[in-house]
Amino acid sequence: MDQIRKYELVMAITPMSNEEEINSIVGKLESYINDNGGDLTEKDNWGIKRLSYPIQKSNEGNYVRALFSLQASAVKELERMLNLTEEVLLHMVSRV
Repeated sequence: MDQIRKYELVMAITPMSNEEEINSIVGKLESYINDNGGDLTEKDNWGIKRLSYPIQKSNEGNYVRALFSLQASAVKELERMLNLTEEVLLHMVSRV
């Protein structure tokens, strides 16, 4: 069994997504973390901010930050899931 570590996730979701779609993405993230023995401790919606460079023809992204604890081996699958989610323009998971 892997050690459970604390992580921070910051992701930019396409600005065309409404509140319901954003909550759905965060909900999927939360259920993945809970299903894998982790815990989502904090989530903040930072709102729409300008991106450093255009991604998928978007100059802005709706930023969401989440703090969670999860086994190290499950983080790779979490990142794969985020890469496959079309609405997520970019994301970064870092160990806290």
